[in-house]
Amino acid sequence: MKLRSNILRAVSSALTVAVMAGLILTACSETPSPSSNTSSSTTSSSTTSSSTTSSSSTSNTSSSTPSKPTSGSNTPDTRPVKWTYWIYNDGTIGVAGYDEDEGAAPVDVTIPKTIDGRVVTRIANSAFKDCKTLKRVVIPGTVEAVDHLAFKGCTKLETVDLQKGLEYVDSWAFADCVSLKRVVIPGTVYYVGESAFQGCTKLETVELQEGLKSVEWSVFEDCVSLKSVYLPKSLQYRGADIFNGCISLKSIVIRGNDDSIGYNTFDGCTSLEWIALPKTIEHIYDDAFAGCIKLKDVYYEGDAEEWKNVGIGVGNDCFKAATVHTDYPVE
Repeated sequence: MKLRSNILRAVSSALTVAVMAGLILTACSETPSPSSNTSSSTTSSSTTSSSTTSSSSTSNTSSSTPSKPTSGSNTPDTRPVKWTYWIYNDGTIGVAGYDEDEGAAPVDVTIPKTIDGRVVTRIANSAFKDCKTLKRVVIPGTVEAVDHLAFKGCTKLETVDLQKGLEYVDSWAFADCVSLKRVVIPGTVYYVGESAFQGCTKLETVELQEGLKSVEWSVFEDCVSLKSVYLPKSLQYRGADIFNGCISLKSIVIRGNDDSIGYNTFDGCTSLEWIALPKTIEHIYDDAFAGCIKLKDVYYEGDAEEWKNVGIGVGNDCFKAATVHTDYPVE
């Protein structure tokens, strides 16, 4: 009986193991694998996912994609960039980055207007953050927003082409892009977020076109090569510290309907020589012009009586010592 019992127990255990193995094998065989399709226009591979949709992951691969060069090879990587992206509830796409294992690292790229038949409307958070290969990027007019940290720390990025259609540049979007030299913000952009270009140490020229309404704190802080800035008439809000530490800034023209200059706006702008102000200005906050030791002339659009009503906070001795020219047409 004991021998029979042991035999039955052994058979039962073997059957249990076999059943479990069968279940595991079945579970593995039922796991969906990414689909593989050929891209007809962008030849890009894109992984799709979203926190707001139930879309499954897919991978689209061009059948003619060259193989990746081996480590240590001098052969250039001629593979296309393979985009990863989010699909939003409205069916549009936000580019989330790139897959360097399956495609080339981006160097000189144009963000596609569509991927897999869906319109690209955003560059998502941290999409290209700290990408050390990117030198030039064209962002098409289908893109409405460049999100938080999207290109932060792209230290080789020299050229950014922001095309009309863009509306929103979020905080830190291009911060610490230390090779970037020129930026044109098209008139379709209404908002530039905090520190969007902070620390772009080679940035010399900034063109802010009419249409821009709001510029947040520290947008151009520590852009030490920036020489001149023209703020458009459409601008309604300027945060503090916008040009803090811009030691090469020599002149600035402020137009618009804003009624104040915020704290530390031009703090440490040691090369600033003159500034033109609209008559809408009513108050200059503390330390707005701290350390502006070369400031000589202030051109004010209003008359002498209106200037008397402008409040000037503490820490603005350099500003107070400058010669004020009233009735100056701010153009």
